[in-house]
Amino acid sequence: MGARRILWLDQDLGVLRTAYDGWDGCTMGVQSGSYSNWKPDPSKPIDYAIADLLLSRGEGIVNDIAFAGEIGRGVPDHGIQSHVIEKLRNLVLTESGEVKSSACDLLWIYSVDRILTSLREEATNALDAGNCPATQMVQP
Repeated sequence: MGARRILWLDQDLGVLRTAYDGWDGCTMGVQSGSYSNWKPDPSKPIDYAIADLLLSRGEGIVNDIAFAGEIGRGVPDHGIQSHVIEKLRNLVLTESGEVKSSACDLLWIYSVDRILTSLREEATNALDAGNCPATQMVQP
């Protein structure tokens, strides 16, 4: 099972360079498998593609513990919370074990976060649909 990373590049005087030379802030691990036939939607911002890669199971062997850890770290979601919640909903409906648990945890955070009420409700509905453990749905 090969390691995969998203590499952040900046254009500098017509040349692509790593976004953060000298340290590993210019990459993000991808633990969800490979995506040989996947194509991002060019009409959407890059955050959609990142969420799609990090929050859906790819092809081949996937280490569930590593995938669950990746989910737990979250994804860039500024302005695309509804898309991320939908990806998490799919995970709680199709996965089990650690992967489902991490998706439930992240949905719970959305359900109590200071975001639009409609997004909190969307997250709560996804928690219910996925039969996420009630202990994760207790208000802090």
